[in-house]
Amino acid sequence: MRKNPAGPAAAAQPSPPADAGVAEAAPEEFRIAWRAAFCALAILLLLLLWFPVAHIPAQYTVTANEGFNTYYEHGAASGGKIYGAPPKYAYANYPSVSFHLVGWLGSLTGDVNVAGRWVSFLAYLAIAVFAALIVEHLGTSRRLGAYAGLCWLIWLCAFDAIRVGYNDPHVLGVAVSIAGLYCYVRRPESGRWLCASAVLFAVSLFIKQSLVAFPAAVALQLLLTLRKRLAIWLGTAIAACVILLLLTLAVDGRYFFDHLMLPRMYYPADIVNSLSTYLYFVQTAFVAACIWMLRHREFGPSRVLVSAFVGAHAVATFFLGGAGAGLNHLYEGLVATAMIAALALPAAERIVRGARFPRVCFGLLLTLPFFLTSLIVLPRRIPSDLSRYAKEIPESEAEFAYVSKFVSAQPGPALCETLLLCYAAGKPEEYDSFAVDEALRTGKLPIAEILQLLETRHFRVIQIEYPASQPMQPTARIRFPGPFMRLLFAKYKLAFRTKWYAVFIPTEGT
Repeated sequence: MRKNPAGPAAAAQPSPPADAGVAEAAPEEFRIAWRAAFCALAILLLLLLWFPVAHIPAQYTVTANEGFNTYYEHGAASGGKIYGAPPKYAYANYPSVSFHLVGWLGSLTGDVNVAGRWVSFLAYLAIAVFAALIVEHLGTSRRLGAYAGLCWLIWLCAFDAIRVGYNDPHVLGVAVSIAGLYCYVRRPESGRWLCASAVLFAVSLFIKQSLVAFPAAVALQLLLTLRKRLAIWLGTAIAACVILLLLTLAVDGRYFFDHLMLPRMYYPADIVNSLSTYLYFVQTAFVAACIWMLRHREFGPSRVLVSAFVGAHAVATFFLGGAGAGLNHLYEGLVATAMIAALALPAAERIVRGARFPRVCFGLLLTLPFFLTSLIVLPRRIPSDLSRYAKEIPESEAEFAYVSKFVSAQPGPALCETLLLCYAAGKPEEYDSFAVDEALRTGKLPIAEILQLLETRHFRVIQIEYPASQPMQPTARIRFPGPFMRLLFAKYKLAFRTKWYAVFIPTEGT
């Protein structure tokens, strides 16, 4: 990497040019192919994206995580201490920055959960913008940057559409983290840009504590190229983390670390399953990225993406084994793959230049290899999304409203496997079925303590995710062990059952 020359004139110099590992942008002979590809990819994106956006205002939950986050977002907005008491049957196991942001926005809009969905959706778009800016800077081409952004936008819609417009802090954290990466890539010699990068990385860690891959990549790059700048960056990052930690403890409560230590089982088989799904989806782009990295080993500016790529996949592999971990841990790897795949395109241009129809070949290369798995989902997604929009959303909203109204009408505590139902019913969060189940599996809680809650009929209403297609019987379920279900059927009776839920109330006098 170029050293910053001494003297005042150095500050006025532009950032260093792209390194030798990045080929020049497409020649004008491929302009038509680029335009045709962008048009085709824009249509693909719209076909995949319209339903996730249309679903954002829907008044029902996607998964239990939305209710989990909504409780703490509401608590932060109302001035409550998120970590004010030690965890027992519920863990606030995320840092609180996103809770305060979404809670504040929700207090303005009147719907915390929908506000969280919009924040997540805007963060999804922001990731594409910063990925594009990074690639544009490294590859000196707006086309390559736009292509990288489209890769991220299309891939996530096809790969894990549930996370597009989903009230959860992970996508927001990735957006802040990649903004920190951009600040470093933009001007690694500038103290201001380095400090901005460090602060953004610190904030991302206080949104989601697992987002360590991008800051680790920057730290490694600075260690190998600009060690004096590493001290500035690292000192700023540590100072920002200390300030955020002190604010968290002062504003949100002193049991912060207790809540982060949610007990979890670890399942290596889940790593294999998740990685298999991911690698099948990005197989061509992943291979292209690996080839590009093997061919370009210089420690130029683009080398930080290699560290980000390797680190993101290594970190994700570790976290994927934890109970409850999802494909979202692979998002940093997904966006790193998108950026490197875009930087590899100039080499592909040289390959097709000798073909008989170079423009046609290059247009196909831009649209097929990296997006084949996204195209494959269209025959299923298009009719499914149309059906869900016309039928599922109104039916699910009506079902959700009916169940939450019933839960609200029951006096006393409530247990909801679908946490957003209890939130909508105005019930406080007392019992997170996932957290309790993990505490039972890891020995953190004795099963007798939980059974005592049923024996005494502590909960005056219990809602379980129990599809009507499944037989009603006292057998173990995903978040409820066998002894719990057997005692539930003994001490409670079924009040009613809907398409997705079963609601129980106590059987008095038995």
